[in-house]
Amino acid sequence: MDFLDESFIHKVGTCNIGASKAYNLVSSMKGGFDSRGGTAVDFKNFHSDLNCKIRVKDSQMVVDILTNRKLCFSNFSFEVQKDVDDHPTRLFWADDISKANYKEFGDYSMVFVLFTGVDYHKRCATFSAGLLARDTADAYVWLLEVFRKTFVKPPMIIHRLCMWHITQKLEEQIPIDVYNHPDFQKTFFDIIWNLQCSPQDFKSSWSAMLDKFHLKENDWLRFVFKIRDLWIPAFMRDLELSGLMQTTSRLESLNNAFSHFLHHKSNLVKFMMSFDSAMEKQRHHQSLSDYQSTTTTPKLRTPLAIEKHTS
Repeated sequence: MDFLDESFIHKVGTCNIGASKAYNLVSSMKGGFDSRGGTAVDFKNFHSDLNCKIRVKDSQMVVDILTNRKLCFSNFSFEVQKDVDDHPTRLFWADDISKANYKEFGDYSMVFVLFTGVDYHKRCATFSAGLLARDTADAYVWLLEVFRKTFVKPPMIIHRLCMWHITQKLEEQIPIDVYNHPDFQKTFFDIIWNLQCSPQDFKSSWSAMLDKFHLKENDWLRFVFKIRDLWIPAFMRDLELSGLMQTTSRLESLNNAFSHFLHHKSNLVKFMMSFDSAMEKQRHHQSLSDYQSTTTTPKLRTPLAIEKHTS
């Protein structure tokens, strides 16, 4: 194996490609398995040795990387908290492009631990990221405080519940005879999706539904009604959420995009490099969309001047 092979193993590793696949790719590019510079075992051994060398100083290397970025780029923000053994337990970082995205699109949505929104092309735009050693309320408070300090302007909305996940529990939380009633589901969804109703109207409609289907004693319905301002669209109609009233599909799409680069078994150094690769791809697509928008003319449906102006 030569330096180029070793460099190749390292680079493709940031795209979630292991040593075996890297070996197959190198062999194919060099003209066949007889033309490669090392064996599959050599590739695996180098990959393993590299991880061993990194593992010893893994967390500190990431801190050093982010610290150097903060020194080199004045607009790069980075915060870290360590435990009593001086091990990093909480990380937060955001660069200048992330801050520009937040300034433009930051009034739409936030997702832990990735802070994300929607750009002009209805694509996800990542504002910043955080790593938390423990999934606790205190850790999230710290993360949000650092986010606010970094971006100055607080987001319009920090937390809301996903309607899809709540409604998926409907079948298991409602008596089967009521759930299968021909009118129940239509009534339920008509109520929760009525954007024009006032809080008082919603309360009246909800109460009428409980009376009609004898559900006043249902504990789950009592609970979701109590937190209605966290998931019912009518209680958030004054906030511009860019079509994010149901967030599951967009969240899954974002997770899928990052899954091509990240792996749950990665060490922190590899995670950081893979995260950078994922962000580079996201921003590349954003640049392509910007270019397409500025160099093409959409097909208009009418001859109206207002439509041409809007396009």
